[in-house]
Amino acid sequence: MVLSSSTTFFIGALGVVAYAVITRFILWRRLRHIPGPLIAGWTKLWLLRHVVPGKLCTRLVDICNEYGPVVRIAPDWVVCGDAAEIQRIWSIRSGYSRAPWYKATRLDPEEDNVLTMLDNKRHHRLRAQLVPAYAGKGMDNQEQLVDEQIEKLIALIERNYLSTQTTLRPCNLGRIMQYLTQDVITAVGFGKATGYLEVDEDILGVLETCEALLAPGHIIMFLPLVRQLLESRLARPFLPKPKPADVHGIGGLLGIINKHVDTRYGEEKVRRNDMLQTLVESGLRRPQVEAESLVTLFGGTDSTSTALRMTIFFLSTNLSACRKLQAEIDAAAKTASRPVIADEHAKKLPYLQACIKEGMRMWPPSMALLPKISDHDQVICGIKVPAGTNVGWSGLTVMKDRRVFGENADVFEPSRWIDAGPEKLKKMEGTYSLIFATGTAWECLGKRLAYVELSKVLFELFHRYDFTMVNPMQPFQWINHGFTVHRGMDVSITKREMCDGE
Repeated sequence: MVLSSSTTFFIGALGVVAYAVITRFILWRRLRHIPGPLIAGWTKLWLLRHVVPGKLCTRLVDICNEYGPVVRIAPDWVVCGDAAEIQRIWSIRSGYSRAPWYKATRLDPEEDNVLTMLDNKRHHRLRAQLVPAYAGKGMDNQEQLVDEQIEKLIALIERNYLSTQTTLRPCNLGRIMQYLTQDVITAVGFGKATGYLEVDEDILGVLETCEALLAPGHIIMFLPLVRQLLESRLARPFLPKPKPADVHGIGGLLGIINKHVDTRYGEEKVRRNDMLQTLVESGLRRPQVEAESLVTLFGGTDSTSTALRMTIFFLSTNLSACRKLQAEIDAAAKTASRPVIADEHAKKLPYLQACIKEGMRMWPPSMALLPKISDHDQVICGIKVPAGTNVGWSGLTVMKDRRVFGENADVFEPSRWIDAGPEKLKKMEGTYSLIFATGTAWECLGKRLAYVELSKVLFELFHRYDFTMVNPMQPFQWINHGFTVHRGMDVSITKREMCDGE
């Protein structure tokens, strides 16, 4: 008997549907015992519904409060909001490794970097080669370079953004902090600051390009088939590459990196006392140097600028905390180095350091899911999690856990870090350390430089100025695709009356 073409098509289509239903059922069945939104057991639509508008980080808090510390958010995904379990999962010998989710952040599909390498042993070896660069080995002028950019920030504020009782000159805090962190990292990383603070604009549109990449990059992380297609040989000719004519967009961004790296190779190569030179001399291949340079340029600048502007925001809306900080700063300024306080001095100011911790606790600089995966079945919070399951974390849930930080965990209160007893402080510090993955296999390499910037900048700004939000009813708009983008974060900056004008 010969089947008609329509019958053959119908049977084929029926087979495809049956296959899809069976595979979905198998996926659903593996995690059926883990609570979560009903649709999340069958499809990623629930997850993508909150990823696309950039509000996943706060939605995860809601579902952890509703369903418990372990929640299913997609057929093969769970999120954990328990600090102790995240510390265990991220520990060096936990049996977990990075999930393929991380691969989506590669601009070069053939070259891994420290953020995308999945294999634990290879990642450890690469980190060992990178540590000297991030530690500032052989760079005795690193703190001076940071100070120079802070002086330029202060000069920019004095020039363009000082308000008075009768004149408002709003400052876009979201943008100006990016200018600062970009100029710091290019000065320290490549030997010369880009110059954002001097011209007060997004040079070549690089920052706008990076912000535009966040959303599609975040979405692709949850669509492995799309990622694999983009990494295939068929798609590679269409991927962005640096071209001499490019001055904007991704091509222009990659071109900036290549220009920096080009100066360190060839017959006319130059040698500078910076992070890039340390990378070149670390034994990395040139493609690896280029990949790690891109990480250096943007891996930490977004997170540090977010930490700065959110801490300034929290202080500007908490008069009591702000005045306590300024009292400590004013007392320390009598013996502090000028025009910028020394890092060693700033680290010894307890309330300043408490404000830094509290600012990042209230709004972690990076709130990506950062999923880990295990080859073996695991138990999380007493719940069996089968091998191969993506286990992400809910940063806001963990950092606002009342069992760790007290009943007022939702409140910006720096004094909690000073008043806590030894046992409570140890628990708080252990949870807070997850922000930089301290003590884990994936600890942030740029943590030291970030703290230097945070301590110095907050000291100098709050010594000189007062900050208020221009629109207190709606101080800013935000989206989060791992990193936070702030829009309309306008502040009024006024000179403190008691400041001596340094």
